[in-house]
Amino acid sequence: QKKRRMQDHATSTGSKSPQDVARLQALLAEGRVLTDMPALADRNHILIRDTILENVYICQPQQRNIHGRIFGGFLMRMAYQLAFSTCYLFVGHRPLFVEVDRIDFLKPVSENEIYAFCLIINVKGNNQK
Repeated sequence: QKKRRMQDHATSTGSKSPQDVARLQALLAEGRVLTDMPALADRNHILIRDTILENVYICQPQQRNIHGRIFGGFLMRMAYQLAFSTCYLFVGHRPLFVEVDRIDFLKPVSENEIYAFCLIINVKGNNQK
């Protein structure tokens, strides 16, 4: 029944063109090869779960601002360093950061709090200048 519901949901959300279905099946086949037999997989493909890097920090008193919260620049620097290291490990050479779109601080961070950054690479480009 679960399989039938999934098929019904797939057909009700819109039909896919035969080209889309073929491309999706090819991507799934590549993913299976990467998972089941990594030695036989294409060297230019990697699973997203293999690009994850995580880091945990404890906020120390020396990173406080005048309001007693952790300075946002420190948090941005930690995020940048993790992004740099993850890109370097994944690509193999020094990454070039062109732009940071937006940084939102949703909640203040107090001293002695533990916080974690998790970075996942989901796109790799070939733009070299």
